[in-house]
Amino acid sequence: MYELLTGDALFSDTINFYGEMSPTSKIILGCISVFGVAGLVMLLLSLMSFIISGAPFIATSKNLTRKIVALAKIQPGERVYDLGCGDGRFLIEANKIYAAKAVGIDISPLVCGLAKITVWIKRADVVIRCADFDTYDFLDADVIFCYLVPDQMSVLGEKFKGLKKGCRILSRRFEIHGHEPSQQIQIKNFFGYEPVFIYQI
Repeated sequence: MYELLTGDALFSDTINFYGEMSPTSKIILGCISVFGVAGLVMLLLSLMSFIISGAPFIATSKNLTRKIVALAKIQPGERVYDLGCGDGRFLIEANKIYAAKAVGIDISPLVCGLAKITVWIKRADVVIRCADFDTYDFLDADVIFCYLVPDQMSVLGEKFKGLKKGCRILSRRFEIHGHEPSQQIQIKNFFGYEPVFIYQI
């Protein structure tokens, strides 16, 4: 009875079961556990981001990130912003591959923390600002990336009118209210295709 109340019996049985598993089964179980924990962390980050900013944090695959960043035709030294930067992968690509001066803005402290860790691991020259991009001054931008919900895009539409001539804005999935895209490109992703709207100021 004591073992049942304290959980010793269950713990002991679990250890015995794990000890009897083959090496291959242990590796598979380990991989499932790692991906399960990673998935749970991403889900919590997305939920916290939604609560704080009204938009969930959604990671973009490396392949899709490269395709979208390439569409911006970034020149060395250009100033690139990512509004709602998530873990900073667009900025890391822009800095490491195209030598851009990259700045990420996100309102969620948790997401900003993740972005700063990712930037440090990748040894990229990227600045992450924990701020509200509705009020942040990014009017010196040469390129802007955004993957935001329509309500946020509507608010930013007016602010984008103050951007300097030649600035390119790349919006994944959602159009910018009050602006006419110069291009709409369908990008293949895991589930099929999705639009990327390119704007030229």
